[in-house]
Amino acid sequence: MRSHGFSAANNANVKGVDNYRYRTPAVFLQAYRTYLEDRLELNGSIRLDRHNVFGSIASPRLNALYHHTDEVSSRFSIGRGFRAPTSFFEQDHGILDDIRIIRMLDKPGKSDNLSYALSYADERLAVTSSYNYNRIHHMATLTPGVADPAGSTPCSRIRRIQSRCKAWISICPTSLRRAPWSASAASAFIMRLRPAR
Repeated sequence: MRSHGFSAANNANVKGVDNYRYRTPAVFLQAYRTYLEDRLELNGSIRLDRHNVFGSIASPRLNALYHHTDEVSSRFSIGRGFRAPTSFFEQDHGILDDIRIIRMLDKPGKSDNLSYALSYADERLAVTSSYNYNRIHHMATLTPGVADPAGSTPCSRIRRIQSRCKAWISICPTSLRRAPWSASAASAFIMRLRPAR
């Protein structure tokens, strides 16, 4: 992944608009096995990334799926993920007006997550209720309009938050098939984010 600034007004490259280059070769390993006459499915995996900026990163995950009946199942997951921070969303949607971004990042964002989902599905109705907990380390924050030490024009600064954050997410998607050619869907979503103690 590469990012280089460009000024349409001047038809030229702009140094400093969150210029970065990410290279992430990785190895992925996965194991799968069933138990209890296929009612319990276990899936374990690990991904090892060699990031050119942040070094070696391991992302393990364990999933367990249990079929209570033919219609009802429970899924439990625990694992870790990472994110190399960028300002792509803010630049792509025109949120940032600054022409220079100072990157103050020495670690990637990491998330330890735990989730549980209870699902029901038959020929017409499908409902899943899930609860997700995330503990986020080194979360990045983007601050626009700060003083640029290299000049008089304001710039944006992207850096990591020193404290950890917690996020709780509850999701409940539902779909109902009324006929072979007609279906309705609805979903509820609740999210809460706060600093971790």
